[in-house]
Amino acid sequence: MLEKDKIKEDKQKAIREKQEAIEREKREKEETEAKQKEESERKAKEEKEKEKKEREIAKKAMAQQRKRLKKLAEEAGHWTENPRDKLTEMERIERICYGFSVDQLRELCERVETLSIATDVQQALTDAERLKKEGAKVTIPEDKNKENEKQVEKETWTSEEIQLLVKASNTFPPGTVERWVQIADYINEHRKNSTSLPPKTEKQVIKQCKAVQTMNVKLPSTTQNQLGTALPDEDVWSAAEQKTLEEAIKKHPASDPERWEKISTDVGTKTKKACIRRFKYLVQMVKNKK
Repeated sequence: MLEKDKIKEDKQKAIREKQEAIEREKREKEETEAKQKEESERKAKEEKEKEKKEREIAKKAMAQQRKRLKKLAEEAGHWTENPRDKLTEMERIERICYGFSVDQLRELCERVETLSIATDVQQALTDAERLKKEGAKVTIPEDKNKENEKQVEKETWTSEEIQLLVKASNTFPPGTVERWVQIADYINEHRKNSTSLPPKTEKQVIKQCKAVQTMNVKLPSTTQNQLGTALPDEDVWSAAEQKTLEEAIKKHPASDPERWEKISTDVGTKTKKACIRRFKYLVQMVKNKK
């Protein structure tokens, strides 16, 4: 009897040990998977923080070079005494600031700082834009195109980004060198939380602009107009208003953070946005006549 009890007890013990071994193996596996997941999440977080920090550094460096070029232009009166030519040069500096890379801006600033004759500076700016345009003619591999297209499909647009798209489309009208790249850069620079969001690409901007124009995105008709080259219908200026605007532009320097508010006040009959649009329109008209 004792022997039978012992055999039974040994069997039960063996069953318990086997069950414990199974449970122990299961726990160890779960712990290993949990540690691997934790490590993977930690690395992903570190990588994300690293990328965010790099974007912030790059954004700061870009802002410094843009400020540097604008300061050079403002201190030199945009290298011209002619009011209309000055408008053209102001527009060109703005275009360069949002179209060039940080290294290209740095090199251009260094070049401008060595020149003392206005025509030499203007030629340097022209040469820089030409080289930028020539350097942009690079064929993107087909697989990269497909990757970008997939990214476009996933991308969503906030109302703020759409507003910036409209504004940038008006700032950089058709015919502008690398127009879509500059519009994308403008949106990435001015939107909130720009460092924590993936940057908009050229393809994404083109697709979204088409969506807005075909009314896939519902916007007021005046906003639709801003995506084209024509001046919005409501922005009709009299000769007196035009003259007052030109005088106000000369009166208030570009370095004044409240410049356009003051210009709008001087004009009296137009909003700040209308004054800015008129300025951009005049600059484009001057460029088209050249």
